[in-house]
Amino acid sequence: MGLITNKDNIYVIVPYGDNSKPITSFMEKSFSIFVRAKIISEELPFNDDCFMISRNGKHAGITVRKFDDNELNFGFAYWFKDEDNNDIYKNIVFLLPSKLKTEYNDYVMRCNHIKKEFSCYFNKKLVGTISYDGLVKEDYTNSFIWFGCGSMTGNVNTQGIGSFIFEESFAISENVDLEILYKMKDNHKTHTTHLSNGLPVLNDEMEFKDKMLFYLDFKNKSNYKLWNLVFNGIYPQFYIKNNIYY
Repeated sequence: MGLITNKDNIYVIVPYGDNSKPITSFMEKSFSIFVRAKIISEELPFNDDCFMISRNGKHAGITVRKFDDNELNFGFAYWFKDEDNNDIYKNIVFLLPSKLKTEYNDYVMRCNHIKKEFSCYFNKKLVGTISYDGLVKEDYTNSFIWFGCGSMTGNVNTQGIGSFIFEESFAISENVDLEILYKMKDNHKTHTTHLSNGLPVLNDEMEFKDKMLFYLDFKNKSNYKLWNLVFNGIYPQFYIKNNIYY
């Protein structure tokens, strides 16, 4: 089925430890994020931004909002600063077609740091761009990466908890063409080997493996961690309130 996230089941990647450098530098320049997931709309709160995936602080990522008429919007959000150090929020918002509300859908966020532009896609269709020419991207160096919420480290008003079923997700510190992202998704099993314990890992023939932060198929997990096919020591961890091992 994949990974179900809700108020009782949230995962986080923390920017600490021996393998933290790829996490702290992720999103600093160009990057690509791919998420395939289903929204559990009946469990979403009304009129609140719920995050499918986010970097916390000034929250950036992929959002969903349910309105009083049960319509769903999804969006792509990011924060910037202008030359006077003022906060600038930019986002792309799109109405989720009714016939796709109960389906798995693809969400892609690509950042071209050279052109200072984000390209945002839904099911391979470009739904909008965000230009940050003349602006500086918000610094997310010490921010967590959350699956299923905006953040659990602040107050209740910034949690942005949603309900989703994740089927696949990967993140790359490179602006990768959409066609290549889908080629990677469709062919990743042909570039997979297995450890002695049977767990799958991507081999070095996988494109952009050296730039990958994670590749998650949500099929293998322990009680506390999700298996990352990149096998780089970075794993989403089950969030436990007041746990100090972060």
